[in-house]
Amino acid sequence: MESNISEILKSAIELDEKLIENYLREQLGKSKDSSQIFFGKLVSKIYVINQEELSVISWLLCEDLGGWFKEMGLINRALETEGRELGIGQRKFINYHETLLKKFKIVSNIVNQLFEQSNSSQRITPNSDSYQPKQEAKKVNNFNSLPIDKVINHFNPLIKKEIKGERWMSNEDFEIFIRRSFGMEKLPKPKIKVGQGTKYALVKLFYQFYEKCLTENISENNKKAPFITLLKEAFDTDSFDDIRSDNFKKRNSKYEWV
Repeated sequence: MESNISEILKSAIELDEKLIENYLREQLGKSKDSSQIFFGKLVSKIYVINQEELSVISWLLCEDLGGWFKEMGLINRALETEGRELGIGQRKFINYHETLLKKFKIVSNIVNQLFEQSNSSQRITPNSDSYQPKQEAKKVNNFNSLPIDKVINHFNPLIKKEIKGERWMSNEDFEIFIRRSFGMEKLPKPKIKVGQGTKYALVKLFYQFYEKCLTENISENNKKAPFITLLKEAFDTDSFDDIRSDNFKKRNSKYEWV
């Protein structure tokens, strides 16, 4: 069963800051929604929380705490006005409340960043569970004159094949890769699985793309340099910074893409 959005936020708030993004991406993987809709729902929920402020933050953790936080806020102001000191229990409770608020702001920032990165093909209306579809931009190849459908077909194994039990990249990151590297859209670099033993498999895929373009007589790209740059700029990694004309080859990997 798909996790409830409130429960996802609850768990995220309780995590260390460094683990929040990975956790949210894991929950996306378990969701039936696209990344745009999934992170859009989180944005919508956060919008509601921001509107109702602190009492709703406590409700995320435990529904019956909402009234407590509100009451403690009133008690805090009353005691400070009268110049009285707060009890140890009251002070701990308020400190916990303030810590919770800071964590919520961190989660909110991360969620908004992920939502922006998803480059939604659907637009969310804040404070609403409804989504307004917008027309998807037509994919084009501005890298060279090879038809975009042939480009997509060549790189499609990145979302169809696996390496060490996992797909090379998510559907969403593949979409960004095509639009960014070939459509030349100004988008953040997508993520991809790359590590020891996998680097040159990707080099091989791009070299095979270079060969395909030669076979198709794409005359504007008959040298390796543009394809090496294409590889270096394609993904959110510096693993390919050392790729040059002499090591941009397919024989350095036995991985089979087809």
